[in-house]
Amino acid sequence: MLITSAVEGALGLSHAVSEFFYEKFFVALGSWQDLVNPHAAIISGITIAAGLLLKIHWPRSYIIGAVLIGGLAGGMIYALLGPVQSQLELLGHVTMQVLPLNAPRLGPQHWLFIEQVVPNAFAIAVLGLAQSLVIARDLKATIAGNLDLHKEVFAQGIANTLSPFFSTFAGSGSFNRTSVAVEMGAHTPLAGMIAACAVVLIAWALGPLLTFLPMPVIAGVMALVGVGMIQSNVIRHLLYGVEGAVLLSTLLTVVFLGLDVGILVVSWPRSLLRCRRIQSESGHFARRR
Repeated sequence: MLITSAVEGALGLSHAVSEFFYEKFFVALGSWQDLVNPHAAIISGITIAAGLLLKIHWPRSYIIGAVLIGGLAGGMIYALLGPVQSQLELLGHVTMQVLPLNAPRLGPQHWLFIEQVVPNAFAIAVLGLAQSLVIARDLKATIAGNLDLHKEVFAQGIANTLSPFFSTFAGSGSFNRTSVAVEMGAHTPLAGMIAACAVVLIAWALGPLLTFLPMPVIAGVMALVGVGMIQSNVIRHLLYGVEGAVLLSTLLTVVFLGLDVGILVVSWPRSLLRCRRIQSESGHFARRR
């Protein structure tokens, strides 16, 4: 998902080129002479290549090095060719503004609006919770064996319940942020708190400099994170049996119908598979007794 979402920024394509993942590659390959920005492709290619080379010797800080090298290359191209000839999209001004505290109002007009957005609210809640649980399960199997999934669900529910009072969006776990944090040596939730403080400090201190960061650099970093999340040994282990069918259906549904539909469709067979596994283990335990 991260790699396909980075295609637009890496090649300088318009965000309205396509809705589905596979169409992005089809459009880019079929009309690359008219649609692809070569300067954006060069910058993203330099960022990805620098990240892959730096990862060999500096696996915990290669992302930072890739951003610096890609940003330097993009800045040179933007300075030499100018905005018109290079046609590079920049990150833009990063503003710092305190979120206002307010209490959500509930009047007749608000109840009508709530009635219309309830299905979307449930979809956001299910997708966010599913994403967080997948991340938590992976962390529990690798670096945090004592991770409590029930606490993760409770904490996310409390955070999203209180978010309207702080003028924020609904939140959940993030595959790319978690992957970067783990690769840089993070093992506790304290890393997320430090990262949040670092984002505020960087936006406050380096805001004017980040204004000129080309978007192909960010797209290249997203591609690097996506490549780092691919676990070939796990995929080979899941290719057989019922889990292989779930994996294939997930891949095809996400590619051709979108990420949200893919998660909702595939959650049903995964639930049935887990229930069958629990019943099998319960029956085996009963026979042993």
